[in-house]
Amino acid sequence: MEAFRTQARDVTEAPLPQVAVLGIDETRRGRPRWEQDADTDKWRLTRDRWHTRFVDALGHGGLLGQVEGRTAADALALLATTDLDWRKGIGHIAIDMSATYRAAIRIGLPDATVVVDHFHVVQLANKMLSIVRRRTTAETRGRRGRASDPEWKARRRLLLGREDLTDDQFSTMWNTLLGEGKIGRTLLTAWTYSRNEAASRRPPGVSWCGACSASHAGAGAERKK
Repeated sequence: MEAFRTQARDVTEAPLPQVAVLGIDETRRGRPRWEQDADTDKWRLTRDRWHTRFVDALGHGGLLGQVEGRTAADALALLATTDLDWRKGIGHIAIDMSATYRAAIRIGLPDATVVVDHFHVVQLANKMLSIVRRRTTAETRGRRGRASDPEWKARRRLLLGREDLTDDQFSTMWNTLLGEGKIGRTLLTAWTYSRNEAASRRPPGVSWCGACSASHAGAGAERKK
């Protein structure tokens, strides 16, 4: 262990590189450890399996710091170990949809702009689409979806963006659902909104959604959110 510390000292003691977009997320490390208090007989957590880590989200992507726990206090404790000038250089912070980390950012980095990472935005949009599909089918057909239903057949393509579909795949999905009346129109409206919403949530300098060539589906304009 001493040999490891010697080799790692140059890295751990070096000043942090300046970052423009800071990423904050939780990571699982090992197993939790509990110990029983000899006086009260109550069990208390002595090692948390969850850690909070900071990464350079727009630069080299390297790990900047890590602390045990995933509460707002844990994130603030990690921020407190950094230099004030370094914190002032952070313009944007990328997080998942965590109210805990959002609360920590309001206190520790009040001038930074918070952005939600792409994965969780798309995940939430896809969850919403699946809920709308099941609910609309139940309300319109009076039953659960079946393999023969057009909206069931299109369920996989509804989870993709326009840029991930070929022209034939997009036309087949769009025209088939449009011909289904209320069910199809509801799903296509939800699909268009979810894709445009996902396209608008991106950190500066990062683009992951190409513009849609179909006028009725809309094009995702570049925005800094």
